Amino acid sequence: MRKVLSLLVIFICIIVLSSCSKEVDTILTASQFNEVLSLASLEDELPVKYIKSLEPWDSYFLALKALDKGFVSTAISLSAHCWENSAGLTAQKAAQLCFRLNIDNENFSDAEFFAGVAASENPEEFAFKKDMAEVLYKEKKDEQLLEYLDSLISFPEYHEDEELQLYKAVACYRQGYEDWKDIWSHFFLNVSDSELFIRGWKYLNNMEGSPLKVLPTVSEVIGARYNLYNKEYKKASTAFFNILKKEDSELFTEVVINDCEDAFISTGRALKGGHALEAASEKVGSFYCLFTALRLFRRVGYYNDARRCINKINKNYDSFIDERVLWYFFDMEQKTNSVKAASRISYYAERWEDPFYYEDILDRMTTELVRRQQWRVIAELSKQLEICGPYTVYDRCRYITEKAAMLGYIDSPDYSKPIKSLYYRILSGDNLDEFVLSDNINLSVSTLPECLNDDESYINGLIKYNIDGILDEVEKSAEYLSEDFLIYCADNAASKGEYLDSLRIMYKYTKDFSIKGYSRIYPAVYKDLIELHAKENDLSPQLLFALVWKESAFEKEIVSRAGAVGLTQLMPDTAEEVAGRIGISFTDLTDPDENLTLGSWYLKWLEGYTGDSALAVVAYNGGPGRVKRWRRAYKKLPVELFYECIPVTETHLYGKRVLTAAVIYGMIYYNIRPADTVGIFF
Repeated sequence: MRKVLSLLVIFICIIVLSSCSKEVDTILTASQFNEVLSLASLEDELPVKYIKSLEPWDSYFLALKALDKGFVSTAISLSAHCWENSAGLTAQKAAQLCFRLNIDNENFSDAEFFAGVAASENPEEFAFKKDMAEVLYKEKKDEQLLEYLDSLISFPEYHEDEELQLYKAVACYRQGYEDWKDIWSHFFLNVSDSELFIRGWKYLNNMEGSPLKVLPTVSEVIGARYNLYNKEYKKASTAFFNILKKEDSELFTEVVINDCEDAFISTGRALKGGHALEAASEKVGSFYCLFTALRLFRRVGYYNDARRCINKINKNYDSFIDERVLWYFFDMEQKTNSVKAASRISYYAERWEDPFYYEDILDRMTTELVRRQQWRVIAELSKQLEICGPYTVYDRCRYITEKAAMLGYIDSPDYSKPIKSLYYRILSGDNLDEFVLSDNINLSVSTLPECLNDDESYINGLIKYNIDGILDEVEKSAEYLSEDFLIYCADNAASKGEYLDSLRIMYKYTKDFSIKGYSRIYPAVYKDLIELHAKENDLSPQLLFALVWKESAFEKEIVSRAGAVGLTQLMPDTAEEVAGRIGISFTDLTDPDENLTLGSWYLKWLEGYTGDSALAVVAYNGGPGRVKRWRRAYKKLPVELFYECIPVTETHLYGKRVLTAAVIYGMIYYNIRPADTVGIFF
């Protein structure tokens, strides 16, 4: 009631002061203005007479709030005030908002003025140059637009911006250029954005009639793509098959061939499409046709056909071999023979630019080699990866090699690079000193750091005014954000119960975490409840913490696509069965206490069913029956190596992440040595 009265007083003050003829220096503070904006009952634009008295930095965020309430004129005035009287990222955002609002409301003359000023103030920012092009396009100042577009050719972004290519095509048509049909043909053959394609189609159709008649030389391609984007897959597929019979190489652009692929997949004709594309590549000498044929053959498991395409690419298109093509070569060889692929790792390593691009293939290869118990091959692979591979797979192969040597299977080679991956550091007996709490570490809710850079200041404004989009902005600016600032952002999200966003924010940090950072990656949410249910079911609290962390990130109301609910992500049928066994009833799986009651009991039951905690954890994800079958197949391997040959990637990674989290929870919150937590598993 007191808050309502205070807001009413503020609003009355605005009305009274707005009616006065005498100017005053200050009407409202930013916080008061924000409270007025929060009154959902307001129906008219707020008075903007005194906006100039507000702090410019705050005005941008108030503009976003005003816009959310539908007060467009107020938002324009507020964003203009920020732009005119401040600098840096927030001022740039204000300029873009000011421009966008004027464009959306067809205030083109104002928009052109703002775009011109913004472009001159930020000569290196291509976004402002595109704003100017857009307003010239909307004003139909085509001659000026075409000259302006020519001035942007030196910017790499210009050649990648397909919307500007649409502006150019429209302007050339409106100006009556002789070659306007060629420009439009080029647009329809090369634009990859389906929405822009449809926009172009609709424009030309409204002005000249069907593009199929206006541009007869490319009409079949235009029609096929149009049908694809309108989900007429069968028509599109048939049209693409006819196009591939032609010998006009200009039709076979990369985007057209990509659309061929989508149409063939959507109609279940991938194999036939692969053969058609391979045949077309022979006629017109198209790398894109041959490479897409390779992908389609691989997709349907016709590996001999895929290898034939690989051999043709090697023979005829060596200059086209890039990371994408090399990935497919490597993937095909791994699928055919993991041992041979591992022996040829140096061939690929000499050619790859980013070893992490091949991480998924290397991981699948390693899993297959463990399942086949190819210890010597893994040892050789580990030495190759030590030189040039992604450290994640090197760490894995090195640990497997050293474990196999410990069991007497092979002799272990010497290594010079240390293990970096946390899971394998744990299993290798690393002390993990960075997780030891010192007396001066404060894990309580953080406060805003004193010194903020431009990006941090902007994100802080979003937090201060409770505006959505914080996670997206954190991701865009991650390399410029300090750990302390990210902790502040994460704590803000956690304070509102948004624990998953809190973790996502922390994962954007680009450097190594301190103990404070790790305490936000592994927060002690629902600590009392988790400890209670762990004790009742004779589970280690760090293990139950880790399972809840992995399953739900402490989001009590989260529901998976499969229908699993709550902190421990129980399926309703499983919850009913567990409740029946315990002899209780439950009403709400999103209730933390009820969910933990059932989930902790189920984890303990799995421990008894599978025989140990390590198997119970992976059974929680992969299902108890499947895990038992897998374990029987590899019963001679110790559980640590059994984890390495689990055939389902999700379950394989699940077990490792839960163990890692359990170790860290044990160290941070219970002062338990890593080896003691590992002992729970292995």
